[in-house]
Amino acid sequence: MKINILATYVLFLFLFSFCKKEDEHDDDHDHDTATNITLNWAQPAEGSTVKKGDTLRIEGTATHTSEMHGYEVVISKASDTTVAIHTGDGHVHGTTIVISEKWKNDLPDTTKLMVKLTVAKSHSGTDIEVFRRMVWAVK
Repeated sequence: MKINILATYVLFLFLFSFCKKEDEHDDDHDHDTATNITLNWAQPAEGSTVKKGDTLRIEGTATHTSEMHGYEVVISKASDTTVAIHTGDGHVHGTTIVISEKWKNDLPDTTKLMVKLTVAKSHSGTDIEVFRRMVWAVK
């Protein structure tokens, strides 16, 4: 009986400390949600092609007047953006974020792709900006 009480106490202590740490990481600073993020998107170029077996690089630099909280990259077929072919993300913080992701083209056919880059202005992810590029995967 004492072991069950002790185990329960330790579990609650662990859960409480975990929740407290999460709360400490919440947005405790102001975010400029009205100003747009500036994206210097180095790669891929709009309309570029990536051959089967080659690597598509998604690279750029996002800057903003206040701290941003990471990015997500989703590659999907342009004809069906509900299914991700590749996803990647970076949980990085700062007024400047360097985006660097790679995907190797293993598709069997020539397909138009959408590269969607989402950058979060707040830690909650409710204030975001989305950037898109269309590229071709060719066999």
